[in-house]
Amino acid sequence: RLWRIYESADLLIAPSDFLKKVLLEAGLRPRRMEVLPNFVDADRFSPSVGDSGYLLYLGRLSREKGVETLLKAAARTPHIPLRIVGGGELKEALLRKVESENLTHVSVEGPVPPERTPELLAKARALLLPSECDENCPLVVLEAFAAGCPVVASSRGGVPELVEDGKTGILLSHPTAEDWADALERAWNDAEGLRKLGGLGRERVMQEFRREKHIEHLVALYSEVLSMREGA
Repeated sequence: RLWRIYESADLLIAPSDFLKKVLLEAGLRPRRMEVLPNFVDADRFSPSVGDSGYLLYLGRLSREKGVETLLKAAARTPHIPLRIVGGGELKEALLRKVESENLTHVSVEGPVPPERTPELLAKARALLLPSECDENCPLVVLEAFAAGCPVVASSRGGVPELVEDGKTGILLSHPTAEDWADALERAWNDAEGLRKLGGLGRERVMQEFRREKHIEHLVALYSEVLSMREGA
């Protein structure tokens, strides 16, 4: 029944080319489908001018997010401070692992209120996105870019539409814990290079993913649909 509702809609909006492709390959045949990515309120973020010496995971603590693989990588890089910020069903297990393996360079913290996100990202050397599921258009990537923070991410789903390898961050294809450990080393040892990538990410957000541009595009799509309805 839900499928029929989707197909009868005048317009479906997908936040990524990836999702649009998935829906079409699954057999959905809407009258029209447009891609409109998520947006970020860039005015909430100030571009980073340095970092406070840590790498950051910011998100849900669940298995599909790859945070357990990230922790295995962190065990191989005891000289690199890692902050894991967020809530979820894996939090207690992660805390136990950090304690049992004496990973003193890793802190597992709870979720933070939205007003703390800009500072966390601005002070991080890089945001880590180790997802082992297909992401759509993750807002945390856009928030990182708005803060001038580069992104090191698994190349899954719609992430490559946002993170350009070597331009706004680092992409890893089907990474293992060892691959992630190598990526942590690379990120940690190239602070200046990462800062340049973060600056390019900030530029891209300002050009493509601002709230005002999103609303303008959305209103234009609604206007087109209303015009079609009125002319029918």
